[in-house]
Amino acid sequence: MLVFSFIRSRLVLAGFPESSLQRRTYESPQKESRIVDETSDLAATKHITTHNMVLKIRLARFGKRHAPFYNIVVAHARTARGSKPLEVLGTYDPIPKTPIDSSETAKKFKDIKLDIDRAKYWLGVGAQPSEPAWRLLSMIGLMEPKYRLGQQLKKEGADA
Repeated sequence: MLVFSFIRSRLVLAGFPESSLQRRTYESPQKESRIVDETSDLAATKHITTHNMVLKIRLARFGKRHAPFYNIVVAHARTARGSKPLEVLGTYDPIPKTPIDSSETAKKFKDIKLDIDRAKYWLGVGAQPSEPAWRLLSMIGLMEPKYRLGQQLKKEGADA
């Protein structure tokens, strides 16, 4: 009881109401649900303020060893590549595949599936795409294409 009274006195000093300091037991499920509701409101408030950090639109790798498959995700810039993202915008399969109802000589394609409305939203909020994500977004037409240095030199040489 000494530890509980110490914690209780600290919480009272911190400004918590007396009713929320009562001991939680399994016999009172109503109090537990009220506390869960309060914490869910706090979590929602934290989720709204996450946009102040630097956000990246990048590729998260999935698939097997020689068969890569990428999710196009929005995540914080400092999180790991495989960590849980804020949102999955789409998928990208870099292995060329032939169309289903065609011959073997048909032109192969790389599959890109993307929610364009959500991608526009995250770009509007200020998310910065990585280089591969920038390339994919420029293929779709959401971003201006970036040119490599070699391509710029060839372009300048042709103009001269």
